[in-house]
Amino acid sequence: MQKGLIRHANISTTMNTYGRATIKAKQQANSELAQMILPRNALCT
Repeated sequence: MQKGLIRHANISTTMNTYGRATIKAKQQANSELAQMILPRNALCT
């Protein structure tokens, strides 16, 4: 389905291109959540 919409000839091209962006977004969200939950001095160990 995604292959047809994005027009990459190979699904691995799509995943290599957009998969990294997804991982970075998850890492950023995790970091922001940790900052909200943990006391500030707990992050500086």
